[in-house]
Amino acid sequence: MIEIYLLEQLDAFAHNGTLTKASEELHISQPALSHSMKKLEAETGMSLFSRDGKRMTLTETGEIAARYASRILSDEREMLDQMAQKERSLRSIVLGSCAPMPIARLIPVLQMLFPDKSVITEMRDSDDVLLQGLRNRTDQLAILHEKPKEAGIFYQRYVRESICLYVPESHPLARRQSVTLKEISGMRIVAHRHIGFWLKVCERAIPKSNLLIQDSMDAMDELAESSTIAMFNSDAMIIDGFEQRGRVAVPISDPEMTTTYYVACLDSEKEKYRSFFSSVRAEAMRAQGHEASDGTASHRGGEASTLPS
Repeated sequence: MIEIYLLEQLDAFAHNGTLTKASEELHISQPALSHSMKKLEAETGMSLFSRDGKRMTLTETGEIAARYASRILSDEREMLDQMAQKERSLRSIVLGSCAPMPIARLIPVLQMLFPDKSVITEMRDSDDVLLQGLRNRTDQLAILHEKPKEAGIFYQRYVRESICLYVPESHPLARRQSVTLKEISGMRIVAHRHIGFWLKVCERAIPKSNLLIQDSMDAMDELAESSTIAMFNSDAMIIDGFEQRGRVAVPISDPEMTTTYYVACLDSEKEKYRSFFSSVRAEAMRAQGHEASDGTASHRGGEASTLPS
């Protein structure tokens, strides 16, 4: 059996081309690396290197060995990665989400239904990345802002969220029933950086020079309390308690400022999370009426099937 460190060093030599560069990458001395390569030749009983003075190159046999070494090391990394993913899935539930609001609402549900597992959350601004997480099994659950269309994904329609303009009561727009993006495009508006896909929506809607991105929620709170500057908030976040006294929410009527969330998992995992999806469906029905119950589906070659009760 060839020791794995010899394959690692052979691979480093193959893609660096010289002992000097390979030893620097591996953080070992050049004589130590040269000794390892001689040991590898001795263990295989074959000539892997051609030596011309101080210069050493791979023979054709050595090139074959280097290709297989790279493949073996790649398989080893994949093996360890798959083992780590399985271990994590046994001990935890990873919930990826396109926005923060659904995370805040669904973490307590998962903790109640799966008390023996830790809940890990990941914020991502792309549904494609979230679906890739499900396919790779790095995530067990995903919150999307568009209905998934691909086969093998089970989903349940969840709740809606609308971005609103959040202004002081004395603001000229405070008494409006609604505003449009065109009307507010010239205003300076504050938004939080960590709002998932919503940040891209806000950046498309408002010129960059007028959109003031904040990294800290504390800084947002201070601005809300001490300034008259307009902010982005959402109807759902206000309901959940993220509000400031003396400010009012003015709905933004443009359709891109409203989204419906969908909670998804792999079709093969839906039985494991049956109780969770039942809770999601119940909240959707309470929030949106019985029409939300039609949002439960699993795509199989374009056909949809409802979740059994």
